[in-house]
Amino acid sequence: KRPTMQRFTLILALAVALLAVADAFTAAFAPALSTGRFLGLQETCAPRSRGGLSSLEMAHHVNAKGAKESRKNRPKKARLSDINRKPPSYDVEPMIAARQQIPEYTVIGEGDLSKFFKIEKEDGSVFYTVKEPKA
Repeated sequence: KRPTMQRFTLILALAVALLAVADAFTAAFAPALSTGRFLGLQETCAPRSRGGLSSLEMAHHVNAKGAKESRKNRPKKARLSDINRKPPSYDVEPMIAARQQIPEYTVIGEGDLSKFFKIEKEDGSVFYTVKEPKA
C-alpha cells in the first residue's frame, strides 16, 4: 500500500504544479481570460490599466482627512455613566459672562489725520488712506 500512496501523492503534486504553470501561462499570454479559478484565487479578470497603475495597486477607497477622520476615530460612549451624563451644575466657562460685558472695540477719539487723505465714496462711506488719490 505504501508505493501506491506515494505514487498518488506524487501524481497529485504534479497535477497541482501543472495547474500552476498553466495558470501562469494563460495569465501571461491571455490576461483577459485568466481567472485563477482552479487554484482557489479570487475570481477576477485581468486588472484594467489606469494611468500606468493596475487596479490591484490602487486603493479601494480614499482615506478620510481632517475632521472626518477624527469623527470616525473618536472614542465611543460605551458605559451607561457616559451615555446618561448630565451637564454639570456649575458654570463650566466662568469667563463667558465677563467676555459679553467687555465691548469688542472702543473709540478713543479723533487722532491727527493730517497725514491721511480722505476718500468719500458714492454710497456715503468714508475712509482714509496714506496714498494720494489719483484724479
